[in-house]
Amino acid sequence: MIKPEKAAAVLAVLLAFGLALAGCELGAAGDEKGASWTLEQAGAELNSDGLPVSDTTGIKIRFSAEINDLKAAEIVISGAASKKSGALENSGGEWTVPIAVSGTGEVSVTIYREDAARGPKNVKVYKQAVFSYELGEISFGIFKDLSHTMTLDEWFLKVTGNVYSVWSQNEGVVLYRDLDMKIPATGTDTVSAETVICCEFFMNTPGKMLGYVTGTITLTDIPSPAPELYMDAFYGDDWWSRGQVDMSGVSGTTATLEWSLPAYEKLFKPNTQSRFTLYVEFNSGYHFETQVPARKVIGGGGSDAGSLGTVSIKTVTLSGTVNVTVNGEPVPYIEIYADYPVAGTLNTASLFSPGPDAPWSIMVASSNVSRDLQFRVIGTKKEDWSGIDDLLFDIYAETGALYVRDSDLEGITLDLGDIEY
Repeated sequence: MIKPEKAAAVLAVLLAFGLALAGCELGAAGDEKGASWTLEQAGAELNSDGLPVSDTTGIKIRFSAEINDLKAAEIVISGAASKKSGALENSGGEWTVPIAVSGTGEVSVTIYREDAARGPKNVKVYKQAVFSYELGEISFGIFKDLSHTMTLDEWFLKVTGNVYSVWSQNEGVVLYRDLDMKIPATGTDTVSAETVICCEFFMNTPGKMLGYVTGTITLTDIPSPAPELYMDAFYGDDWWSRGQVDMSGVSGTTATLEWSLPAYEKLFKPNTQSRFTLYVEFNSGYHFETQVPARKVIGGGGSDAGSLGTVSIKTVTLSGTVNVTVNGEPVPYIEIYADYPVAGTLNTASLFSPGPDAPWSIMVASSNVSRDLQFRVIGTKKEDWSGIDDLLFDIYAETGALYVRDSDLEGITLDLGDIEY
């Protein structure tokens, strides 16, 4: 029989030995002997909202002292990533462990070497986000209101100038109709401002649409046929929205029309004075901008800004005749540029094989100041000319002093004669 005092002594020895063993085990999980180290994810980039636009591809390990011949087998990784096969990369004493991430989250790293602290230490890694947008967030006023619909092809034509399939092929990306990205979008899909699209890339967006700012404007001197009309809104020089003003029902020269501008959370500034510009576009491709005199302080998305007053969108016509030949023969194609030296080209006209005294006309915006005019005439071998090989001549016609303001200017003769080529 063991005496109580001897049993106590044995127990004390066993406890001491057991604690020593336990201490060894604890040290195995948190031993800080050897070189210290820090961690950093590599590969992932975050956008301005802190969302990853690419995956973490590796974990960088920086040691406080030189570490030679670090092997992947000496590193244990757990959590939101796993090691990939292959050798570690070493650059200036900084080691990179290639990884595959399963999602955005924490990764635990432990190093089993006698000359390095064991850890574990944590680092955050990132998985590329799935981005979702309402088309109204990135349309800049293409949708007149929430009930307005069109096909995705029509939307892409307005935004990019190409149908969706062409844009997708050119950019090498695909849009989806679901967050799981299993339902690809098609150009024939019917979409509205509230249609959600999903993708794996960040689209520069002004944020969520807060609502529409609405009002009215009275237009005078409306040409026939009526042009397309867009309105842009600014805080000083900072643009914050664009919307289309519906001209489809206009038949006279004066009309009071409703307008609406989408307000976006990252661009809209409530209770700040706004200025407005009208962008007038004709079927011919000619367009001009005119300032709206009124200024408005708008309370918020969904506000009624009231009337912006009356604005003229008057145009005037420059017209006349042109006489020009090359080596005694008609010129296959000519372009006439009405230039205002201070501001550049106002508009152009095109003629095919013009004969003697060929008529031409050019539409320009009316102005409250006189503008001196010069007329540049370019002759080419074909309409779709592309360079010097197609160019026959490029000269300014001598017309004397010509000025245009707010009235038509007729009888302008561009007499260039016969040009040797």
